[in-house]
Amino acid sequence: MHTPKINLSKTDISPERLYHSRFRFSKKLMMSVGVSWNRITNFINPQKTKVDQNCCIDLLKTSLQPEYRRHYPGNDFEFLQDSVPSHRAKVTQQFLRENTPDVIAADEWPRMGILYSPDLNPLNYCIWDILQDLVYEGRQLPFASLQDLKEAIKNKWKEVAIQTVRQSIA
Repeated sequence: MHTPKINLSKTDISPERLYHSRFRFSKKLMMSVGVSWNRITNFINPQKTKVDQNCCIDLLKTSLQPEYRRHYPGNDFEFLQDSVPSHRAKVTQQFLRENTPDVIAADEWPRMGILYSPDLNPLNYCIWDILQDLVYEGRQLPFASLQDLKEAIKNKWKEVAIQTVRQSIA
């Protein structure tokens, strides 16, 4: 049986059929969490929308350090951040070397292939998408305010199971 050839270009097809659009978290929203094979930290919501190196260090001192100390009192973990500028800043990296038992420093990331490794960077390669799907599940309209979105994310973060994290790492 001969199938007739149809000559269509992308411009002949409506944009809605070319890609599936979905809600995305606002670029104005800053979030911080920690995951490991055995633990998920509480959701950390910085009050600022732009986190510079000083704000980053303050978040480490007041939020992330207490979380990883609570989860790993014996300091049996390695600490790794993503590659946003405030995390790569020299002063932030110095703070981490002085205050974190075992940190993978920013200058080690390219050598180790961390930035592009789903296994070593599960938040960027898996978990944020899962959280986003949970937050926007069944929603037809965007959130009315950034504060409403933050509350929804904080509540849905509690639904992310450790098994989901393990599957994203394994």
